[in-house]
Order: sequence, then structure tokens, then C-alpha cells
Amino acid sequence: MVGTRQLEALVAACERTSATLVLCGDPGQLQPIDAGGPFAALLKRYGAAELIDIRRQRETWARQVVKDIAQGQAGQALSAFDSRGLLDQHDEPLAAIAGIAAAWGRDGTSAPATTLMLANTNADVSALNALAQAKRLEGGELTGSPVCFLTEQVYIGDRVVFTRNDSGLGVFNGDLGAVVSARGESVTVTLDRGVTVQVDPAAYPHCRLAYCLTTHKAQGMTAERAFVLLSGGMQDRHTSYVQLSRAREETRLFATEELPDLERHMNRSRLKTLATDQRSHPELVLALER
Repeated sequence: MVGTRQLEALVAACERTSATLVLCGDPGQLQPIDAGGPFAALLKRYGAAELIDIRRQRETWARQVVKDIAQGQAGQALSAFDSRGLLDQHDEPLAAIAGIAAAWGRDGTSAPATTLMLANTNADVSALNALAQAKRLEGGELTGSPVCFLTEQVYIGDRVVFTRNDSGLGVFNGDLGAVVSARGESVTVTLDRGVTVQVDPAAYPHCRLAYCLTTHKAQGMTAERAFVLLSGGMQDRHTSYVQLSRAREETRLFATEELPDLERHMNRSRLKTLATDQRSHPELVLALER
């Protein structure tokens, strides 16, 4: 996900200090937010050591699904889920959101750290987080008085994600954890990496509920179960590759599109390239325009 400018700055810093730079990644997953696709371009020019065995998914068919979606075979991947009753289709988005929240509620309320919902938009993520929190409140799994971070309230026991780096607090964008106490202007969170931090919501309001995450926030994560809300307009091969490869045990899909339309969206490649590659190979521009 590193753009051209960011990678250039990193390379320059390594050159100044005679450091060795080792790049590790997967160009088939989410593309850089910034301009350019330098990692994929470097792979094409210089090659790389490659890991091909999938270890995360426990079942053979689930490992094959990950390979299928990465290779643009969304139809085969969707058929595998559908034949196992793991693809739920709904008539409209609100029904899909209700369906995924209900499915998560059967497992996620007691094991929120290992049961994850994924969605593509912040609006869908907020809606699903609110439903999950309400379910846990109803079940008595959350306690204490609510503390407000921007537009979201958190209770003791809530799962949260930090959304901005802060060296003073010692937190990074994407850090996940559980609220263990909330008193006055101090919220204590134990991060999944074992560190406990104290946060003043007024000074650091960049904390959100984390029962559901955007696909971008979830890249690199591992869960036991994943419940994925597929949104056709934002689906492509890279997004789908990340979504379908997060869970060890089970992934369940929720969609509002007919299978042919969903397959077409999930097969779309939006691979970013370098401007120099497009200049040297005009056919790349035509391919992207199609």
C-alpha cells in the first residue's frame, strides 16, 4: 500500500545511512492510497522470493478460494461459498446489514476479539458497530458509564481501534484493543499486542468501535471468523482478496447483488502502475481504461 513518494523517501533514507531495505508485501491486495504502484513495478523488474503455501485457512477448500479470488476467478470462489450455505443474498442493503449483525451476534458477543465484521464504507461500519454494541449491552457484556470519542460512545468491555498515530500515547493507526476501565476523563485500553494505554478522549478523540472494520483497516489481520458485507460498487479483486482471506475457521458473505453482477465486480482489477511504465507501455493505459 506504499505509494511512489513514500517509497522514494524511504529508499533515500536507507541510502543516506547505508541501510538494507527489505520489502515484503502482496501486490494483489489493497492498492496504494497515494499515487503509483512501486512495489508491483519492482517485482516485475527484479523478481522476488515468493511464498505460495497458504497457512491461515484451516480447510483445503477455503485455501483454494483465496487462490481463486487472487487469480480473478470470483465465480469459482462464490460458488464454493454458496454451496456451503455461506453466501447470504438480500434484497436491499438494510436487510444485509441486519443479516450480518444477527450472524455476528451468535458468535461475536462472547468472542469479539476473534470474530470480525468487514465492510467497505465508513457508514456501513458505523451501523454495524452500533448494532454489535447494542447486542453486547443487551447481554450484559458491557458495563460502566459511556465515554464519548467524537460521535461514538464506548463502555468497559468494548472493542476499539485507534485511527491515528500518537507517539506520546504509544499507539499506532490500526491498533486494536479492549476498554478495561473508564473513569472521568481517562479511558484505559489493553491493546491486542499486550500494551496498556490511558487515553483522554478530549485530547485524543481518534478511537472508534472495532466490532466491524473497513477492509483497509483489516489488511494484515487474522480472525477466527469473518462476516463480510459485499458492496458491489466498491468491490474489486483486491478488496475481495483481503476480505476472503482474513479468517482461519469460517468466512460468511452477505450481498445484495445477483451472482453474475457480484462476480463481475469482484473480478475487476484496479492494479496501480507507475507513470514510467505507462509511458513505456501505452497498452497498459488502454487496459486500465477498459
